[in-house]
Amino acid sequence: MSPPEHEKTWRDFWEPLVSGSDGMLDLDKIKRELYDYRILLTNASKVYDHVTGGLLSKTNYDASVVITAADDYQTKLIDGILSEERHNQ
Repeated sequence: MSPPEHEKTWRDFWEPLVSGSDGMLDLDKIKRELYDYRILLTNASKVYDHVTGGLLSKTNYDASVVITAADDYQTKLIDGILSEERHNQ
């Protein structure tokens, strides 16, 4: 039986980033990774909010949901511009 996904993620991704050469957790490395993660969450939230016209801002959405919302928002903007151009002709 394979390990749970969070255990695999820890072992394969996080543990090497936050452990010292002795295999022990390195508090400074943990703090640095958490700082970077906070910056990522803050900025991703702002980007999601912007590209979806304020519809989505939480960073835990699946990428496909954000992409669809962004595409829909862009289509709405384009349709509005085209409609306005037709109205002004």
